[in-house]
Amino acid sequence: MHQCLKSWYEEYIIPLRQTSAQKQDLEYIFLNTDIGEYTSNSTINFLKGVGIELTATCPYAYEKHMVIERIWRTIGELAIAMLLTSSLSEIFWDDARTTT
Repeated sequence: MHQCLKSWYEEYIIPLRQTSAQKQDLEYIFLNTDIGEYTSNSTINFLKGVGIELTATCPYAYEKHMVIERIWRTIGELAIAMLLTSSLSEIFWDDARTTT
């Protein structure tokens, strides 16, 4: 699991931080999980070292997880639809999500 997180960080987070105009906006990133997969000290230390804060969701509240995951999915799908219908590039992704 640690290698998977490291690849995710190198492939997505580093380029995102390098291309962001507002550096302070991406200084800290929160990874919200049930902590089930991320219990090793090396993984937790890696995340802290690269400025990613590991936060825990409420245990035994899976019905709440499904609701929020569906909301985030709907927001993402609407943002994609807005970008595609307006022929805008991915640069406007954050604006489309905010509008949604």
